[in-house]
Amino acid sequence: MRYTEIILTPDQLRDCGKPGTSTYAYYVNCKQAQAYIDTYLKCANAGGATLGRCYYSGKLVATRVDGGAILPEDIEALMAISRGQIQRHKMLSDTAVEIYWEVDSSD
Repeated sequence: MRYTEIILTPDQLRDCGKPGTSTYAYYVNCKQAQAYIDTYLKCANAGGATLGRCYYSGKLVATRVDGGAILPEDIEALMAISRGQIQRHKMLSDTAVEIYWEVDSSD
């Protein structure tokens, strides 16, 4: 199942803004990805660091709840949630993927 196939409840959609706008589409996409992640994946490890006054980096390692191999659909859902300006993934094994991001929040 792809995360975009998840049907959100009216309560979940209520927080997404005005239907038909790009903001609405973005938040719906993020909520669908998060629902997929909450159902099929678990965080095995996470951490982050402040690299400067307004510069942060972090990583998380995700595995499947069922212990199976990471699927392309899993990576797609994990990458759908914007964590920063730089975001990439690396397979650690067949059953674990690392998501790495960096964000500069300065003006």
